[in-house]
Amino acid sequence: MGLTIQDIRFERIKKELKKPFVTSLQTVTERESIIVTVESDRGIKAYGECVAFSTPWYTEETVEGCAFVMARVLKPLLLGKELSGPAEVQAIFAVVKGNSMAKAAIEMAVWDLFAKHDGLPLWQYIGGTQQEIRAGIVVAAKPEELLHEIEAAAAKGYSRVKIKISPALDVDILKEAVGRYPDILFFADANGGFSEQTMNRLKDFDDIGFTLIEQPFAEHEWELHAKAKRMMKTPICLDESIKSLHDVERMIEMQAGDIIALKMGRLGG
Repeated sequence: MGLTIQDIRFERIKKELKKPFVTSLQTVTERESIIVTVESDRGIKAYGECVAFSTPWYTEETVEGCAFVMARVLKPLLLGKELSGPAEVQAIFAVVKGNSMAKAAIEMAVWDLFAKHDGLPLWQYIGGTQQEIRAGIVVAAKPEELLHEIEAAAAKGYSRVKIKISPALDVDILKEAVGRYPDILFFADANGGFSEQTMNRLKDFDDIGFTLIEQPFAEHEWELHAKAKRMMKTPICLDESIKSLHDVERMIEMQAGDIIALKMGRLGG
C-alpha cells in the first residue's frame, strides 16, 4: 500500500552569509531558499529544499521562478496522488519541460517521506552503507583571504577543498596552498569563467597539483572542453554542461571531460 500526498507547502527563507561567496560570475552575500514540506494521508511530514539561487548566475533557474513553478505547476500534478514509491514523482513531473531544481526540491521531500514511513534514515533508505563520510568544503574568497580560508579548512579536518578560480587569480598563491597541504585533495572550480581567449591562462593552472578542474568553460563550449582535455594533464570535470544522460554520452563521444559532478538539483532529482 502506498502513500497519498495530502498537502505540499512552501516557505521562503533568506539568511545573510557569514562571509561573501566569491566566484568568477558573482559575489553572493545572502542565501535565499525555499523549504518544501510534503505531508501524507498518514500524517507524516517530510522536507526538501530548492537549491536555486536568487539570480541565474549558476543555472537559468531562480528562487522566484522555482516558487512559481512549484506552487502553480508541480503541486497540482502531485497533490492527491497515491504513490507506491518516490521514483514515481519523476514520471509525474515529466510532462513539465526543464525546471530541474523545482522538480528536485519536491521529489527530495517525497524520498524523505517514504524513508520516514519505513522507519529508516534517508541515507539508509537509498542504499547507503556508511554512517560517516569524508567531508569537503568550498573556498570562495577574495585572493588576499584565500590562504587563510584554506588554512582554516585544514584545521577543521576537511579532506577535500574546492577553490573557485578565474583567469585573474594568482597561480603562485594556489601553488603555495596546494603544496602546503599534501594530504588534502584540491579541486578547482571555474564556473565557466574561462574562454577561448584565456585558454593559455588555463594552462597555467595545470602544474598546481589540482585533482581536477571543474567547468572551465561555458556549458555549451564542448569543443573548448575537448581541447582542454587534450592539452592538459589535470582531469577536466563537467558540471553545468551535464543536464541529462544525453549530455553524458556527448561528453564521452567528444572526449570533452574525464569526470562529472552529479547534483540532484541540477539534474532534476
